[in-house]
Parts: sequence; structure tokens; C-alpha cells
Amino acid sequence: MIRIKIVIMALLLSASIAAGAQTADEILAEIENNNTTLKALRQEIEARRLGNRTGIFLPDPEAQFNYLWGDPSMLGNRINIAVTQSFDFPTAYGHRRQISRARNDQLEIEYERNLKAILYNARLILTDIVYYNSLQLEYRRRIDHAEELAASFEARLELGEAGLPDYNKAQLNLLNAEKELELSTIERQMLLSELAALNGGKYADVTNSEYRARQIPDDFSSWYSEAEKENPDLELLAMETEISRRQESLSTALGLPRVHAGYMSETIGAEGFRGIAAGLTIPLWENRNRLRQAQANTLAMQEIETDNKLRFYYQLQAHFEKAVALQKSVEDYRQSLLRLDNTEMLKMALDLGETSLAEYILELTIYYGSIDRLLEAEREMWVAVEELYRYH
Repeated sequence: MIRIKIVIMALLLSASIAAGAQTADEILAEIENNNTTLKALRQEIEARRLGNRTGIFLPDPEAQFNYLWGDPSMLGNRINIAVTQSFDFPTAYGHRRQISRARNDQLEIEYERNLKAILYNARLILTDIVYYNSLQLEYRRRIDHAEELAASFEARLELGEAGLPDYNKAQLNLLNAEKELELSTIERQMLLSELAALNGGKYADVTNSEYRARQIPDDFSSWYSEAEKENPDLELLAMETEISRRQESLSTALGLPRVHAGYMSETIGAEGFRGIAAGLTIPLWENRNRLRQAQANTLAMQEIETDNKLRFYYQLQAHFEKAVALQKSVEDYRQSLLRLDNTEMLKMALDLGETSLAEYILELTIYYGSIDRLLEAEREMWVAVEELYRYH
């Protein structure tokens, strides 16, 4: 039954390859269009954009009506009507508009940050899927070899040339190879489901066993200056610092007198008075310490920006050094395995009776373990490379 399942999986894989597998770039483009989180975020941004446009216009005008009865009645009734409008110092409105535009620009950067985070997560998942694809190709080769070995010892058992213990060892060796393939298939399917969740529920066709080509930079320092520009977190902090500076200018403008002007009429009996009304609000207490708070906030944002730049530099440098070291390790591992591959000699020794089946399987297991570690090191290398290009 197990062998039937494996054959079916192999046929399905072959069919998907024949139909034409999607490239990593095609899948990432689909995720950018289909991701439900990004769609919801776009709607939220539109609402927040409108919110940033509130509070930048003139305050609402104020209308007042008074009707007073005279006492004694011979004095007549008194009617007052007033319509007034208040104005902050003119430069305050310019600063508010600048802050509003900057906040809306921030919203686009926030969207870009979320987009890059989702695509980065998708690239990591793709890296793992490619790893399991490579692992499954290796496991299928091992199953083919284990099937040949099991069939050989079954035939020997029937001819009386091998005992039952060796036959059982060959069958267990085949069973272990099949189970390894089954477990890797389960892990791969989980990764495909995670990728589908990022792709709006649409399953992607990922069958290749080669990683997405990325070039490890030759010189970290010169490359970092470009990477820093691509980091939306640092860009948001820089804009927050600039907004804080504009907030200082707004606080200064709000510390200047506020003007009230309007129309007013008063009627008492047959007499009437009409004219303009003007007033001045002197900000003695309401805005106290607002400017100092804005200045302190600007200094704090500058320190936060500097701290984040420093941490980003050393984090990226660590990933760069890890990627370079892993690249060398992978190449050394690959060359060593090619040089030390003695599987053919082991098979000849087994066929000639110069080694036992137990020794043969043990030696083969050691060799297989080295291949597994090579594939794991290769995956770790590409994960480190993806971290370098996290914001690209």
C-alpha cells in the first residue's frame, strides 16, 4: 500500500511538471495581487488618509441669537444676533497641511512595509519548499536503491543464499526510506498550505528543486548603503522625525494670538445697531510647554532613528557573514561528497560477500546523512541570503 501511494505521488509530481511549474517570481506576483491582508490594509489606508485630512481647515463659524424681554416693558425687547469666525495665525494652516501630507506619505510606506514583510515570508516558505523538493528527489533515489536491495535479498532467500535476518534488514531499510519520503511529503504539503494562505487561498505549483537565484554581495559596505534606502522601517522613522520638526513649527504658530471676527447686530425697540465684531485670544496657558514637548520629541526621534540604523547595520552584517560562511561550507561539503563517494565500491563488496548487509547499510546511512546535512546547509545559506534581501 505504501509503495502504491509513493508511485501515485510521483505520478502527480510528474504531471505537474509536465503542465508547467510556476517560477518564484510568478508566485510572488500572484501573492501581491491576491493577498487578503494587503487588500484589507489598502482599505484601511484609504480611511486613515481621510482621517489625516481632518483638522486642517478653519474651525466652524459660531452663530448666536439672544432675545431679552425688557423690564419694565416700556424699555422694549432686546434682540442680539452675532456670527463670528476664529482664525489661528495664518502659518498654522500651512504647517497642518504639510503634516497631513507627510502622514499620508507614511501610509504608503506602511503599505510597502507590509507588502515586503509578506513577500519575505513567502520567499522563506518557497525556500523551504525547494528544500523539501530536493529532499524528496534524494529520497526517491534511495527508495529505488532500497527496492533493488530488498528484491535481491528476497531472491537470495528463495534460493537459500541468504538468511531471514538479512532479508528482514533489507525490508526495514526499504520501509525507512519510504517513511522518510512520507514525512517529507507531509511537511511539504503544510508549506504549500501556508503559501496558499498568503496567496488568497490559491495553491501554487512549486515543483522545482533549485533555489531562487540571489547574488551574495561582494562588498558589504557599499551594498549596505543601497539596502538602507530600501528599509521601510528606517524610512518611516526618518519621516516621523521630519513630522516632529514640522510639529515644532506648528506649535510656534499656535503660540501666537488667535483672531475672532464677524458680524453683530443689536435691536432694542425701534433702535438698531449693526456692525463688525473682532476679538483676540492671547495664548498664555493653553499651549504652555507644547513647543518644548515637540522639541523633546524631535530629539527622541533622532536618537531612535540613529539606534535603529545602527542595529540594522550590524544585523545585516551578521547575515552577510553567515551567508558567506555557509556558501563556502556548502561548496566544501559538495566537493568532499563527490570525492568520498564510495557507494559503488560498497555495492561491489556486498555482491562479492566481502561485507555484510548490516555493515553495508550502516556505511550507506552515514553517506546519506552527509547528503542530508549538505541539503540542510544549503537551505540555511539561502535563508541567510533572503534575509539580506529582506526589503528588496
